[in-house]
Amino acid sequence: SDPVPIDVKPWPKGEQVADKRFVPYGHLVLDVDSIATQVRSKDLATLCNRHRSGGVANTLRMMLAVHSYAESGEVAGKAASWSEAYKALSVGLDEVRHDQLVRILAFGAMKRKQWKDVAFLVEQVKEEGAFLRSMRGELEAAIITGEYREP
Repeated sequence: SDPVPIDVKPWPKGEQVADKRFVPYGHLVLDVDSIATQVRSKDLATLCNRHRSGGVANTLRMMLAVHSYAESGEVAGKAASWSEAYKALSVGLDEVRHDQLVRILAFGAMKRKQWKDVAFLVEQVKEEGAFLRSMRGELEAAIITGEYREP
């Protein structure tokens, strides 16, 4: 792959370096591929306030939006399906966060048997891999069992 230049800047004034006690929780939040039931929006909001810039802040804001959606079923005050949530929340995300968002929302839609949304989200995955094969398998099983009929 092509090298990616990285600029390392000092922490902005007023921002704290993450306390080591929060590292395991931070990894739980930043590395998930599903909506973690042990994570609460209130905790994410606190973390967002601690990290206002950079990649961690972007991921935390995305996770806060995802958890808010999962709790309320709304994006920006309007009821939304999983695919509509994706369309709203994916705007401006980089490739890594885009893929993480697709995985999280597809898993949420699959758990709730929202197969039309799963089918839409599977189409958003750009690279072949285990996740894509798994979601396709779930869709095929739903079609075979009659839970989902392709439009």
